[in-house]
Amino acid sequence: MPPKFKSPVSPSNESSILKTQKKKKDKMDQVFKSTFNWFIKNPPILTNEDSNKIKKHVRLIFEKHSPPRRRNHVNAASSVELDNEVNMQQLVKKKKRKRLMSIDLGTYKKIKVVEILSGERNDLPVIPPIEDFIFFKMAIGFRSNNLQWEKLEYFGDSVIGHCLLKIAKEQYLGQYTAGQIRRGAQMMESNKILAAYTLALRQQEPNGMKFDRAKKFHADAFEAYIGAYYLVYGESPTCRYLKDLMIPLFNLIIEKLQNYPKDAYIVASNYFSMGWICDPKLLD
Repeated sequence: MPPKFKSPVSPSNESSILKTQKKKKDKMDQVFKSTFNWFIKNPPILTNEDSNKIKKHVRLIFEKHSPPRRRNHVNAASSVELDNEVNMQQLVKKKKRKRLMSIDLGTYKKIKVVEILSGERNDLPVIPPIEDFIFFKMAIGFRSNNLQWEKLEYFGDSVIGHCLLKIAKEQYLGQYTAGQIRRGAQMMESNKILAAYTLALRQQEPNGMKFDRAKKFHADAFEAYIGAYYLVYGESPTCRYLKDLMIPLFNLIIEKLQNYPKDAYIVASNYFSMGWICDPKLLD
């Protein structure tokens, strides 16, 4: 339902959202380059597949959607900085994941988890298949190709941020201010919302996730799959699917944020029929 008073598309409003959109795109391009360099050195391990052929295939897929080069000497330095930042984050996550996965289910009280899952929405658009075998195996490689899966998750996070803002700009700029659109997009890419999408689409199953409670890993699974899908098919198909999947909830959340910002998670909880989303202390 549209808001009662539509804000006009003022030049300052449009300029603000375009500036944010450019930052998101620049970040995605930097993460793309960092991810590309890492994958060339660390191809996935697949049974009965030659590692050189896999490396060549990965290079071809990345080059197909590689962002155009810019004449900017700062980019090289910032790319090195980003590589270092990514490596540090991945090292911390790897240690944390190793600790969490080594803990028995009986000791769940020591981990920040949520209540046992109940309810789910089953009328969402089916997640599109990735017909490229190598990237599909990495996209669901939570257990089999965990390092590559984590890299796709990191890249997928920036892809979702970029695509959501692009979709939101086209959908809402004539109705809401730039600040309202940004807040709505931030809510939609939160861990709780992405985890709920994973569970509703049942993406935990091909990843071999046997947790009986919602965790951040579920949000990561959605990001990893979208990251791989973007690399294989490009920006337009990725934005098109995310729009079909997320705009129905985005419409409800961006309207609720105007007057009742604290109720946005209640809207999401009702939308997915997942009560755990309302707990403010968990996942986010």
